[in-house]
Amino acid sequence: GQLVEGGSAAEAVNIYKKLSTGTGLEADRSNSREMEPTSRLKDNFPINPAVQDYGTKVAEIYDWGILDEFGNTTTVISSESPTKIILRIRFLQSCTNPIVGYFFTDVQGREIVGTNTLFSKSPLSSRSSGECLEVTFKQSLLLTSGEYSLNLGCSEYRNDELVSHHRLYDVCMFSVLQLHQNVGFYLPPTDVEINELV
Repeated sequence: GQLVEGGSAAEAVNIYKKLSTGTGLEADRSNSREMEPTSRLKDNFPINPAVQDYGTKVAEIYDWGILDEFGNTTTVISSESPTKIILRIRFLQSCTNPIVGYFFTDVQGREIVGTNTLFSKSPLSSRSSGECLEVTFKQSLLLTSGEYSLNLGCSEYRNDELVSHHRLYDVCMFSVLQLHQNVGFYLPPTDVEINELV
């Protein structure tokens, strides 16, 4: 019955997600920053100063990036070319079955597409404190041209409840360019066949 926060629709959705996952509005900062490598993928991206950063920090997304078909970091993606979304995770406590994933939102904050290791049936198994993983999602995005925002997460089911260990929402913007025009968000692979009828 009380106003928690005010702002745009996208900001309100992020606040709702924080509250519904039980992590509160304040992000817990890890003390392990000194363990990070000096050269990181994320250093090549314009990080959103208003990124939503929260979670239990049982695990931490300490690096991430978007790579083009040549393995270069990029913020301009060709819709039909192979693309990699990379997340590097450090476990600060033991984790029974972590779930790592990403999704993209449009400029209105709508969730457009995404996946995770649970949905893609790629279990990460149990992890101990101090372990690090690199999870790479490889795909052609097949999105229509436009501006999108990258969202990253590492979670875990505990007692049938999804617990957010680290979420980075609206971490950076990127552009998608496509060769062919179409309607909507998704560009399905299409062959057009034309036959004369008599």
